[in-house]
Amino acid sequence: MAIPARKQASRPRVFAAKGKQASALRQRKHALSRKFGIDHELLGGSLNQVTRRCGKPGCRCASGEGHPMWTLTYSVGGVRRVEFIPNELVEEVDFLAERGRVFREAVAEILTINAQLVTLWRKQTKPAPARTRGRKKGYR
Repeated sequence: MAIPARKQASRPRVFAAKGKQASALRQRKHALSRKFGIDHELLGGSLNQVTRRCGKPGCRCASGEGHPMWTLTYSVGGVRRVEFIPNELVEEVDFLAERGRVFREAVAEILTINAQLVTLWRKQTKPAPARTRGRKKGYR
């Protein structure tokens, strides 16, 4: 399963936050990316379309479906977060989230394969049970 190639030549707009906190997060991201050889333009979470009612009594959403909008759902430290995504960024966020999903699936598969290899190795290197002559202890 290959990670989709970049659609654009420039840095994704969604990673363009400014300030001290953004700088610290980018430094940590690049350090981890270099250490493990990971593409740093991946996005965790999932993109979902939801509907919301605006609350205006005369709006079409009051009697029918709500207004469609997009959310990115992700977890930080076990806490679920939901971020609303503007329509003009949906395609970019979807592309980056799909790359993140493909990467997570590949890493999970590698970890599973490695565990299976350890199991096979243990079975192949396990010493044969020792044969004993006579009766076993505890049997009459």
